[in-house]
Amino acid sequence: MSEVDVHPAEDPGAYLDDDPFGDDLTDQLAARAPRRFANRATVFLAGAVLLIGGFVAGAQVEKNFGHVPAAAAATPTAFPTGGRNFGGAAGGGNATTGTVKFVDGTTVYVTTSNGDVVTVKTDGNTTITQPGTVKDLPVGATVTVTGQTGTDGTVTATRIAKTR
Repeated sequence: MSEVDVHPAEDPGAYLDDDPFGDDLTDQLAARAPRRFANRATVFLAGAVLLIGGFVAGAQVEKNFGHVPAAAAATPTAFPTGGRNFGGAAGGGNATTGTVKFVDGTTVYVTTSNGDVVTVKTDGNTTITQPGTVKDLPVGATVTVTGQTGTDGTVTATRIAKTR
């Protein structure tokens, strides 16, 4: 009796003995060549993405944290003179460099590069390197102040030099 002639009601095991996956898919898959995960174009594109990502990340870091401009980096904000002669100004004391924020009579307020505001007191002995008096110092001018710093941080100026 052939398999076609067998009725399932007579022999239910006849259908179960036959393999429904007789085409042997496992052998066909094994015979097929393995597929490469990446080709040259994939490697090139991944490298380009990494290069562009690194550039953008570097630009964002530079934007957020920035750098000090060369002119500001070369100019010290405060340093002891130690009795040395700074452009003709003799005597010990400190020099403070910054921009004029405000002039109020004989008092000049100077903003340093780190954002601190230094109060500078002047008197008749204070030398100004530009023509005029303390009141003629323009707001925004870069100045270097030489003098003694008090305990409260106020500088009693012996010399104010306009650098720009």
